[in-house]
Amino acid sequence: QTPNSFGFTGLILSGATDPDDGLVDRDGVEFLPSGPRPANPSEVLMSSEAEEILTNVWNRCEYVIIDSPPISAVADAQILAGMVDATI
Repeated sequence: QTPNSFGFTGLILSGATDPDDGLVDRDGVEFLPSGPRPANPSEVLMSSEAEEILTNVWNRCEYVIIDSPPISAVADAQILAGMVDATI
């Protein structure tokens, strides 16, 4: 079990943009937990901080997989779909 008290949203809300501040390493696989659920997830995802964090992760990692809700369920997935190379 990995704590989810900081993660991606924690980075955004704190103004930090270095993914090292939130990355967790488990058996050689690094991941960034989602962090606490913000009151306004869509606004947080559309922020310049979110874009900068994702860019920093992409520059650091060979592969980046983002897990999100189904695209038809909430706006969050649609926002993320516009930021990535492909969706499944």
